[in-house]
Amino acid sequence: SYALGIAQQQDGGQDRWAGEKHQLFRGLLTAFLASTELQDSALRAAITDLERVLDNGWIARNERFDEITSKQWVSFVPEFGPLAGVHLFQHPEAVAFWLSEMQRRSAFTAPAGRPAIGMCAVCGASEVRLVRKLPLGVKLAGTVPMTSLNADAFTSFIGGADTAKKAHLGLCFRCGDTAARAFNFLSNSPQHRRP
Repeated sequence: SYALGIAQQQDGGQDRWAGEKHQLFRGLLTAFLASTELQDSALRAAITDLERVLDNGWIARNERFDEITSKQWVSFVPEFGPLAGVHLFQHPEAVAFWLSEMQRRSAFTAPAGRPAIGMCAVCGASEVRLVRKLPLGVKLAGTVPMTSLNADAFTSFIGGADTAKKAHLGLCFRCGDTAARAFNFLSNSPQHRRP
């Protein structure tokens, strides 16, 4: 539904948000074309071609188009040229763009719209941008922020030094990503969790 705007679901229903999701995807393509991460002319040409294919509805005219449902994975791979056989999302410049986009989306913004700069509670790096939310979702019993309740010394002072205020731990993007992946691994492993 994001990549192609397909609303048909596997169970026969319709994804009513498919058009909106597709427009968000198209916005990401536009942002990627305008980003400083995109330097490879072959990748720029491939993304421009992809936009033209989507604009003209050429994919929808393919005989197998009706077999695709909204939750299936879609990857764009050029068949010829310097990127032949390369999944575009795996190109190093696409990865760099997505990393920057995820950092932007998960960044904590202090008052006056400035990024929150502080010390990462995990790696100890100082003067780093702190994340407002983890870059990846953590699959726990409920939606709760990671919070330090041990002592005021362990809080990041973003939300205040009082533990009663449940100030979020200050994490840099890399540590937040690593923590989310570790929590997900542990919570999905029967060796490391208890029902």
